[in-house]
Amino acid sequence: MRTANRRAAERKRSFKGARISNPELGISVSCAVRDISAHGARLMLLSPVTFTNAFDLTLSDGVVKKCKVAWHSGNSIGVSFA
Repeated sequence: MRTANRRAAERKRSFKGARISNPELGISVSCAVRDISAHGARLMLLSPVTFTNAFDLTLSDGVVKKCKVAWHSGNSIGVSFA
């Protein structure tokens, strides 16, 4: 049985490269955007990384999104855009 999708906006599949960064902490990590909507995204990392609950996400087209971690599991992170 499928659970209801609680997202406010439909997510679109993506295979774009991106960069997670928090200049205050000196953190910068490459990731892949697996799906994205106007309100958030699912990111994949090469390996599990521990970092803050808020960071900047720089997309491959240069757009920077302020992110807040909604969930994480292994190498996957779900974020909402601030």
